[in-house]
Amino acid sequence: MEREAMQLDATLQLPDGKRIPVVVELDAAQLESSLADTGFADLVARAVEVLGSRPRALAWLRTPLTGLTGLTPLQAMAGAEGRQEVEDVLGRIEHGAFG
Repeated sequence: MEREAMQLDATLQLPDGKRIPVVVELDAAQLESSLADTGFADLVARAVEVLGSRPRALAWLRTPLTGLTGLTPLQAMAGAEGRQEVEDVLGRIEHGAFG
């Protein structure tokens, strides 16, 4: 089985205040496992169901969305209210009201 990799762009802030851009490569299966451990598994499964494939869902989860005030779904899911907002966005996508 081929390993699915994801790249996340981030900024690392050093103790002296300097910021360094970094790119982190993650194994998609490992990310899903981590999300399951933090209670996000149901939302990831829902994203796969609505978007039609795991690669599409994983890409969508790290894409900033206007409907989430510019946050990615992963960022928004950090809190209970954000998880509900992500569920709402997925519902709108499923019914063709949000693209």
